[in-house]
Amino acid sequence: MKAFGKLTLGAGRAETVRFNLTSKDLVIWDVTTHQPSTVDGSYRVYVGSSSRDIRAQAQLRVPFTFGAQSIELTAPALTTAGAKITVDGAKPGAARLTANARWSGGARQSATATTTVKIAYPSLTAAFNGTGLSDDANPAGANFDGSGYSFSAQALASVGVRPGASVSYNGLSYNWPSGSPDMVTAAGQAIALSGTGQTLGFLGSANNGTASGPVTVTYADGTTTTGTVTFADWYANAAVPGCTLAVTTPHWNEPPNGLGPHAVSLYTSTLSLSPGKTVAAVTLPDESRLHIFAVTVGQ
Repeated sequence: MKAFGKLTLGAGRAETVRFNLTSKDLVIWDVTTHQPSTVDGSYRVYVGSSSRDIRAQAQLRVPFTFGAQSIELTAPALTTAGAKITVDGAKPGAARLTANARWSGGARQSATATTTVKIAYPSLTAAFNGTGLSDDANPAGANFDGSGYSFSAQALASVGVRPGASVSYNGLSYNWPSGSPDMVTAAGQAIALSGTGQTLGFLGSANNGTASGPVTVTYADGTTTTGTVTFADWYANAAVPGCTLAVTTPHWNEPPNGLGPHAVSLYTSTLSLSPGKTVAAVTLPDESRLHIFAVTVGQ
């Protein structure tokens, strides 16, 4: 019931009864926004002595409302800054987007919607968050495994892996990093990567046992595929299913009072790509034992 009035009439008399209906009296539950709203459409007004005794009825038409009374905010799951949306000043990682709307003439006067978009690092180098290579003269300059051990730059050079050089394994060419930091410890990062081919390759290694996790490949057309990257333990010097031994170095660099000299290895892990599509980005697993030095797209 929206209004009630009581009137006493004498015999043969007639009076006009008026009821004022406001926008609040026309509120319905909006199943789209899950909020009370006054929406365009037809409303039926009933007049009677009770709900069981309806004496008259009429249709009330609301032809329009004043502005949108709901708001929907969508964004691609992954983007690079300035690509499909503009996120001013945002850093790579998860960015929260918020939209606000205000209007008059309804049950509510405002609405807010939020969504999250992941912003990709512009390159693998930009995503480097650790140093896994050290000079033999300064073993403390890197920490591959979190315990102070690292790959020796000199030991790697002795097997053909030199700073800034291109190295090839199993038909794929990788650009070996130079400088510090030099590796990505996987933590769910999205990284922009461009290329067309049949295979996505990763060059790196794992510590404290075999490590693996899901990788999402995002293509330029917005579609995605998923696969798994796997690296064996660098200390094991033997591949496991999902990876291939790339190279074994004659020794590592260790902290004071370490375990002593030991050979350590790099591995490659590959994923198949959708034929004819251009890769736009890759999203790494959240696995801190996976360390990636290079990524490539090839045949």
